[in-house]
Amino acid sequence: QGDLLVATAMAVATMRQPGMIPSRRLQVRLWGILFELSTPQFFVTTLAGSKGQGNERPIQELLSEQVTHAHCLGMCLLQVDALEACCDLIAADLGASHRA
Repeated sequence: QGDLLVATAMAVATMRQPGMIPSRRLQVRLWGILFELSTPQFFVTTLAGSKGQGNERPIQELLSEQVTHAHCLGMCLLQVDALEACCDLIAADLGASHRA
């Protein structure tokens, strides 16, 4: 779970890096990666890789653990102000399109 916090913190910090020329492709890719972290497929694949038993476990057990994972990811996103970063990026995009 510490790795999850590090990954979300790095993604948001990269998007908010002061002085960095904003790369729309990089921002979209980072948000895509954060989305991937939230999917049940990612969770099961990660679980299967770490414990070697992804397909052998009952779906109810996997689902309950995925819910815990989703809550943990939500807390990580809150800790690193991901929603604020998302809103800032949208505001910057809107501002740029109005200037154009």
